Amino acid sequence: MAYFKHHSKLELEELAYSFMPNKFNLIIQPINSGLINQTFLIVPLILCEFKPFLLQRINKEVFAKPRDIISNYLFLQHQLITKQQNVNRSKATLKIPKLLINQINNKYYTELKGNFWRAFEYIPNSITYNSLPSDSSFDNLFRALANFHYSTTDIPLGKFKITLPNFHNTSFYIAEYKKALDIFIANNDQREGIPQSVNSIFSYANDNISEGLLLEEAKSKNILSFNIIHGDPKVNNFLFESTSNDVLAIIDLDTLQDGYLIYDISDCLRSSCNLLGEESKALNDIRFDLTSFKLSLSSYFNSGFNTLNKSDIYFLPYCIRVITYELGIRFLTDYLLGDNYFKTSYKQHNLTRSKVQFKLLNSIKENWNDIVDITNNLYTSRI
Repeated sequence: MAYFKHHSKLELEELAYSFMPNKFNLIIQPINSGLINQTFLIVPLILCEFKPFLLQRINKEVFAKPRDIISNYLFLQHQLITKQQNVNRSKATLKIPKLLINQINNKYYTELKGNFWRAFEYIPNSITYNSLPSDSSFDNLFRALANFHYSTTDIPLGKFKITLPNFHNTSFYIAEYKKALDIFIANNDQREGIPQSVNSIFSYANDNISEGLLLEEAKSKNILSFNIIHGDPKVNNFLFESTSNDVLAIIDLDTLQDGYLIYDISDCLRSSCNLLGEESKALNDIRFDLTSFKLSLSSYFNSGFNTLNKSDIYFLPYCIRVITYELGIRFLTDYLLGDNYFKTSYKQHNLTRSKVQFKLLNSIKENWNDIVDITNNLYTSRI
């Protein structure tokens, strides 16, 4: 079968068995969402012999120290369980899928041929979205994000190991893009040249470099709230209950780290307010939806968990521009380097993804005054 291209069915079965007490008959189903790691759903052939779970290979090309990812997750898992036992129900902590233990070596991972694999509990009746289907889903998502930020406020900074150096360091991404572009141009000018349609994307990225640097002064002055962040809270990293649209859990915590809260909020807004999703090919229809923005930000502010300061509020709209440009050049850089980071389905997939982000950035700038006014009015109304 196609999804066994890199790992034989027998290898995947043995990996799955390492997280099970017995070798029950099982079915392996690929999970195609996610841009970095490779994931499979393991389900019993005979109902009720074991609970379904997720088997996932950590991409070592991206995460050079997989054990640190495991360590971070276990620490967060312990902290959330402890907090759940000590808070009132109105401020219950958000769930994360439980990491399963290797039944052979009592570790939380399995090594095979230099690859690291882990397993998570499967949360039943759950669904992920690439674009949110209803007003209630926007509300639930942003209340869940605020809940996550609240649930990690008492974790001391420095407790989590750095799993991805320079993550959200936009200056670093810009430098990497420039180096990749120079190599790409040198190589292609010697051959068939570069199509004008591709050159126009480079021109846009070059002309808008300042977008990625809008927060540098604020960061240097230490005036932005700094806490534990998810790092990649896009729409499909939240598990929704399939009928009620309540958020059941937050997932994909490999980028868990100390960071600026407005980066998390802005990235979630970038993802949710693009109603067509970041995989869309309908580039002319990409826009930043102001109605969704107002609903989303209002839900975060009114969650009961919000701890942002006035500087955060002022720079939040700017951060939306920064994070959108940042992701655009990350996709573009990966395209230039041969698609080694993000998983792709076709030849110019990462190029198209970068175009989506740049179209979204244009829409954000076109609606700039409204975005600033909505942010200020929502924050003022809750004081």
